Amino acid sequence: MSTRNPALSFKSFDRQIARAGAQGETGMTARGTYLKTAFLFALFLATAVFGWRLINVVDGQIVSVNLIWLISGLVATIGLVILSRFAGRYIWIIAIGYALAQGVMVGALARTLEIQFPGVVFQAVLITLALYVAAWLLYTTGVIKVTQGYRTMVLIGTIGVGLFLGVNLLLSLFGVQLTIFQGTWLSFAIAAFIVLIAVLNLPLDFDFIRQASAGGAPKFMEWQGAFGLIITIIWLYMAVLRLLSASRSR
Repeated sequence: MSTRNPALSFKSFDRQIARAGAQGETGMTARGTYLKTAFLFALFLATAVFGWRLINVVDGQIVSVNLIWLISGLVATIGLVILSRFAGRYIWIIAIGYALAQGVMVGALARTLEIQFPGVVFQAVLITLALYVAAWLLYTTGVIKVTQGYRTMVLIGTIGVGLFLGVNLLLSLFGVQLTIFQGTWLSFAIAAFIVLIAVLNLPLDFDFIRQASAGGAPKFMEWQGAFGLIITIIWLYMAVLRLLSASRSR
């Protein structure tokens, strides 16, 4: 009953609990997890402002980029994801560090898109929050039920998106660009599909957090849940940014 989110699986939860020696501890709640997620998202937005300022713009043109901070953010993100497997009770440090590092990188990217498409960044934030709330309401009211069929459909879509983006990245290294980065209707449709898959992953995350809480996971594992959820939220925000950019470039 796990998700494709590496942080939200019973295997990852069991590993963290074992490393912390916390077998038998309880206290995790969905409410506590959501509050910690909101805190991480606030940190993400705060450092996104910092990342935004790493791009120096004069008269609508980028004149300099602080690569040291951007490379540091990338290295920190990779390192934190690796270390998260062994964090135990210190998963809260990993979660906070991840939100901060991602904020720096996403903020810089958002700045470059804002130059091309004014207003797109603020719109993406509002749309991301609206989609998150909508997904949460639909899940909590039972409109969306996480059945095995739903889970399978979303996992297949997620794997497909991952393969597509991976192939696109590989081809780009050889100078080949797929239509997702071109101003066509197909690029818009692909971007919209990625947003849809990201949104549909949220109920999987909510359902896992509910199960982990009901199963009596330790209190500190709320940070593990928040870590996994912020991964999906940041992915959703990036997908919305791509969608809005694709709609403006047609």
